[in-house]
Amino acid sequence: MLPLSSWFAVIQAIAVLFSAVLLYASTRAEHAIKLPVANDEALDGIVERVRDGNLGGEYKKDPFDVATPLDLIDGIPIDEGNFWVKMYAYKAAQAVVVATIVALGTVTLGWLITASDTYTVYDFTSSSIHIFFALYLLVVSAWSISMDDINPHWITVIHIWSLSTVAVFVYSIRLLLPKDVTAIPEDPVLVGLDYATFGLYVVLFCMAFFTPRGPAVHFPPERIYSAKTLASSAPSIYHNVTGYVGASIYSILLFSYVTRVVMLGYTSESLEIRDLPIVPSNMRATAIFSQMRQAYRTVSLKGRWKTRPGSGWGLLYKLFKVNWSDFALQMTLASVTAVFYYLPAYFLQSLVRFLEIQDAGGHPEASWGWVYCVGLFLSNAINYLITGQLWSISTSNLQVRLRVQLNTLLFSKTLVRKDIAGAGAAPTAKDSDSTKEEKEDEEKDFSSKAQIMTLMTTDVDRVSEFSWHMFSLVDAPIEIIIGSIFLYRLLGVSCFFGLGVTCLFLPINHFASKIVIKAQDNLMKSRDERVSLMNEVLGGIRMLKFMAWERSFEKRVMAVREKELFYQKRNYYIEVLFNLVWEASPVLVTLVSFFHFAVIRKQVLTPSIAFTSLSVFNELKFALNALPETFINMLQSLVSLRRIENYLSLQEVSSVPSVQEQADMQIVLRNATISWPQSGKRMRTDSATSTAAATPMLAFQLIDLTLEFPKGEMSLICGKLGSGKTLLLLALLGEADVLSGQLICPRTPPDVLAHFATISEIDPEDWIVQGTCAYVPQSAWLQNASIKDNILFSLPCDEARYQATLEACALTADLKILEDGDEAEIGERGVNLSGGQKARVSLARAIYSRAAVLFLDDVLSAVDAETAQHIYEHALQGPLLEGRTVILVSHHVQLCVPGASYI
Repeated sequence: MLPLSSWFAVIQAIAVLFSAVLLYASTRAEHAIKLPVANDEALDGIVERVRDGNLGGEYKKDPFDVATPLDLIDGIPIDEGNFWVKMYAYKAAQAVVVATIVALGTVTLGWLITASDTYTVYDFTSSSIHIFFALYLLVVSAWSISMDDINPHWITVIHIWSLSTVAVFVYSIRLLLPKDVTAIPEDPVLVGLDYATFGLYVVLFCMAFFTPRGPAVHFPPERIYSAKTLASSAPSIYHNVTGYVGASIYSILLFSYVTRVVMLGYTSESLEIRDLPIVPSNMRATAIFSQMRQAYRTVSLKGRWKTRPGSGWGLLYKLFKVNWSDFALQMTLASVTAVFYYLPAYFLQSLVRFLEIQDAGGHPEASWGWVYCVGLFLSNAINYLITGQLWSISTSNLQVRLRVQLNTLLFSKTLVRKDIAGAGAAPTAKDSDSTKEEKEDEEKDFSSKAQIMTLMTTDVDRVSEFSWHMFSLVDAPIEIIIGSIFLYRLLGVSCFFGLGVTCLFLPINHFASKIVIKAQDNLMKSRDERVSLMNEVLGGIRMLKFMAWERSFEKRVMAVREKELFYQKRNYYIEVLFNLVWEASPVLVTLVSFFHFAVIRKQVLTPSIAFTSLSVFNELKFALNALPETFINMLQSLVSLRRIENYLSLQEVSSVPSVQEQADMQIVLRNATISWPQSGKRMRTDSATSTAAATPMLAFQLIDLTLEFPKGEMSLICGKLGSGKTLLLLALLGEADVLSGQLICPRTPPDVLAHFATISEIDPEDWIVQGTCAYVPQSAWLQNASIKDNILFSLPCDEARYQATLEACALTADLKILEDGDEAEIGERGVNLSGGQKARVSLARAIYSRAAVLFLDDVLSAVDAETAQHIYEHALQGPLLEGRTVILVSHHVQLCVPGASYI
């Protein structure tokens, strides 16, 4: 059998082999693009490319993917050249330390050779492996000296630190354990050489431990914050990206990179958003959405694993696919911590037994006591460090990324989902007698804003928060298995009598889990109902107050609230039942086990057994208590995943061609039958697929339309109330179902407005862009910003065109009344403006825009006759709309007919 000293050499050889394989694999992987030096020219060059839209073809395949090359990097390194000069000297010093270790190893081997009669072949082999280990470290250290790229540099730092950690561990055990156990020669020269080598490995460990990953980084704040935020807050420091991107291993393990933020919060009277550092690229919403959207469109379950839309498993698989590295690291750390949880109990048992032997008159080796004490301290310390990293990955990384991924998917889906709110036919007696399946389909419509808001808040939070419960699925079973084996070694068969008590509670867990899903579904439905009603109340609070309807609406709100509280109470009852079962089980296990061990089996319950058993039982208590909460959260998250996937699988508007493809497109309908979009028609998420769906007989339809609107002229759509004028406009915009026939109309691609916002100056002759359109709805849509910002809508300010637009929309007189003029804040939903003013601001935005086609839905109904005459003469028939296609819906037929080319 190999002596212990040879096993130390085997550990070092395995570490070298493992490191060499990983290092070879990492060098073959694609290297990251070298980041530019943070000077003004480099920064201006990148920003200029973003402004000019020169982003490269690979970044613009998806019109909803707004990520640019600048968004995909952590930032611009600051003083990178000086940093690598310092690293060159620092890593050269590391190489000198390793070279000294190699020299000491060579001296040790030479000393063994000179006294070969005293030592065995195992001693020569172990010494040779130690030299080989040090030589490999020397090669890696020397190789890292010339590196001036962050990724290879950081990989070598991790390898050097890991190998030095193995060496420090091996030499610590060699020097602490008794010599008769390690079989290490007791020659004073060799012992001195071992201590010197150990000291140098400690120095190397510390040097690698404090080696920074990279230089401080700057990221342009205008890519993160709005112009208003930048103007209203004080500038932050230049190295504004979180210190994590350049942190050392020490800083990462002990979270010292957040010290600056903590001290800032402690010393500053108030904090602004710009005081907080910018997160790395892999935590920014733009990069996360780009990655998640690509995965959502391309990744799916195959073969027999394929599931129906709305089951939740498809979305869960995509989330795992995108975040697999974080999930894998989380599960690995959870498995390691599950083992480390019982190391302190093992060393505690050994230490107490060591003291028992001493009290009994024995004379154990004193070095064993030191081993147990050091092991007890280090096992706890290492476990706390790993647990800290586990929770950091689960909360700071996974939870945040999952929330951003799901929210951005929901936001992007809302932009392309057909608006089915209020589009369906009125329910009939037959509808009220619909089957259970039809009711379930209706519940998946998400036709109200309140239901969508619940998805973006409650459901997304529930799924993302499960990330820090999920590792208990791996951690807890391993803890229970190891703890049970440990207890068997301590108590024998007595532990099984205690653990058998837990089997009595398993049927209760199975029964309660079925109730959880049903109760959770009912709770979410009642919550949707309550949020919808509250939005209705708050939206019409003025009318509610004026009409003195407070009491009646209060009764409605309280009735819905009582229903929600009923289901919430039921959920709490189930959770309390779970916790009661699992809180009581460790206590019963301990009592039954000790009773059988001491009373029935008549065994002596020594301090080493009792204290260690209590420690293990206490650890088992956390493992057993974590399971019910994890199961409850897992079931709740699965319900939320189903709701989110149901929403993401709803039908979308058809895809929009590029502006160039629509430049010469006419607006034509040929035998087209149009209907309001219908609910409950789940389609594939590929936006290129058809969105036509079967329509109920009772739905309103425009049948067999054949129209051709003249290009560059104004067309008038008129008719009585409810005749389908708005439906026709929505069909042209792609927001209605075309059941048969053909409809051709240019539509603005999703990324055009974002591209326009990057252009600082526009030639007036090139202002109008063919293939784009603008829409003015009946109810004006306004941003919570100034009047000017609402009109410009991120376009550059052409003062002449802007003033002409204000005059054409009869806004000049209104701006004179306002104290701040066009800089006056409109407020939430235009609360500071009258109905006519809101309509004219919305019209001004469309007129000022670069759209070649304007869809105006009854824009004259909100203004008086004199203002309508002014808008008709100066806007609709004015120079700003000359040559642009205008399709106007209006009841002012006599006013608009003279200027209409097509009615």
